[in-house]
Amino acid sequence: MKNHEVIAVLTAIALMFIIGVSAVPQTNIVWTQPGRGNFQPVPIMLKDIGIYDAKPGDIIYSSYGLAYVAIDSQRALYLDFNVMPIGQIEVNVDEPLSDSYVSNPYVGALIEYPPKAYYHIVGQVDENIMNIIAPHEQLVTVIMTTRAEPGKSIVSMQFKIWAYLGVDQEAMRIIWKQAYGRTDVEWSFILPTLQMYDEMGKQIQTNILETNSNVWQINFSPHGYSSMTIGAWNLGNYDAALNVQLGTKFDNAGGTNQNLGAGEPVMVYIPAGTSKTFELKTYCLNAHKGVPMMSDALNPVGIVDDNVKDVMKDAFAAGTVSTGESQSAVWQQTG
Repeated sequence: MKNHEVIAVLTAIALMFIIGVSAVPQTNIVWTQPGRGNFQPVPIMLKDIGIYDAKPGDIIYSSYGLAYVAIDSQRALYLDFNVMPIGQIEVNVDEPLSDSYVSNPYVGALIEYPPKAYYHIVGQVDENIMNIIAPHEQLVTVIMTTRAEPGKSIVSMQFKIWAYLGVDQEAMRIIWKQAYGRTDVEWSFILPTLQMYDEMGKQIQTNILETNSNVWQINFSPHGYSSMTIGAWNLGNYDAALNVQLGTKFDNAGGTNQNLGAGEPVMVYIPAGTSKTFELKTYCLNAHKGVPMMSDALNPVGIVDDNVKDVMKDAFAAGTVSTGESQSAVWQQTG
């Protein structure tokens, strides 16, 4: 067999392997879910949160829960990334028109604990997110439980939404592999498309370190060294995505207690005029200082050094964020 024939045969075998891999049902995935965020199999069934009358593109929202976008009357995808709801889902016919105590959502306000998360339709996503879900609407039933083509599966639709809303590409790659069981080969296929959506979404994305006081009101309340509660209110006229990058450094204004670092990337989608209260896993950055108190004033001031961020990233990928072992590893880098 000639060289060019050998190359052709090997190329055909490689293509058959890739196509075969992409046809494996999602039900065969071994879930090694990192962190604790919203990485359940998609699509999400809307009946589980008490929504039965959604239209494609509807935003289903709770200030103490998650944000979803409906792809039809029964199913939805996430708008948030790596958010663990602090509210307990409440589904009944007498539900109020808003979440409990939504009129005073800021950290430190008296709220029912755990707060109840009532889900409501609060509007529609913009045309770019509509374009992510609309072309595939007729295919959703077919591809819902299969890997389908790279870039055309229901999982790929989810990642395009996250990319558009500004989620860090490295964080998405970790979740692509660890939570959704996909491969590096499949990632290489979809990455150019995700980069395109990231550029398209610049107008809706906001980094927590670049917040405009005319648009956001944000409060931080630490709970020791391992977590903080963040209360954010979108004061603007447009829906926005607030991104907390892994390694974001929070300066403790008191000086005697430790600074904190974000141990995980989080993105929350907050419609105009609404609020979101959520938790963030953190690390203490100064072993020689005191434990942060809830009354301490925190301010985001940048990103931790690369050596510290690498330790945090490894823990996020391994699902060991803010454990005693990972905290010790961070202190070995920070002192």
